[in-house]
Amino acid sequence: MAEWLLQATLAGELPAIIYKVFQLDTVAQAPAKDLRAVRWQTQHVIGHESATSKRPDLVSRGPDIFVIIENKTWAPFTVHLDDDVVAYTDQLTLYQRYLDKRCETIKDIVLLTYATLPPEHWMGSFCYWKEVARYLSQTHRPESGSALAFMASNLLAFIKDQNMSGTRIDLEDIVALPAFDRLQEGMRKLGAVGSKSLSESLRSKVPAEIQFRKPTGPLSPPSFFGGTLRHLLRAQPPTVTWSYCAVSSLDQPTS
Repeated sequence: MAEWLLQATLAGELPAIIYKVFQLDTVAQAPAKDLRAVRWQTQHVIGHESATSKRPDLVSRGPDIFVIIENKTWAPFTVHLDDDVVAYTDQLTLYQRYLDKRCETIKDIVLLTYATLPPEHWMGSFCYWKEVARYLSQTHRPESGSALAFMASNLLAFIKDQNMSGTRIDLEDIVALPAFDRLQEGMRKLGAVGSKSLSESLRSKVPAEIQFRKPTGPLSPPSFFGGTLRHLLRAQPPTVTWSYCAVSSLDQPTS
């Protein structure tokens, strides 16, 4: 991505990419000569309050221009403890605070993602990898044999190899759905059986004058969990994880 953007900058195509792909209107309207002077950098170290020592995935710097591109595929956002040691803040918010303190006039941040959604409060720009793939395959027309054409071709091939060029549902997902539904239904029924058994056991242990219909606190019915974890890499087989916990009597816990 960084090498493609570098070659696109040198070729004067950055304004179109910034506007059509990343949807950063203000940045796209910067003077053409300033956009041609933009340089791309990975491992840029932030030095600002809670964001100190953090490294955004990609940064562009130019005359009065500063843009952060944060890339996500499947992974959730990491959160960091604020300096007041009270609240946690996600990456995008930390980066936005950092941007707000910078002196550049034209500055912005964009989330580039495949499946990870931005935080609910996020009001900034974000685009999907499939939009990058669409631009490369349908709109981008670099000069044949140029460095830009080479980088664009390789980036598009990478996106396709990673299955990020679009949203797709594999046959294995369709086949697994009925099994997943049966697993969930089985867990619900198992939970009901366990709750009923525990309640009956508790009622048989306590004096008759103590009337309660639903145990609470430490004597609450056991909890049951059943879920599936979809594999992130296609080469890996699907993984199903479930756990069971029950209490057979007041003083004889088993698991």
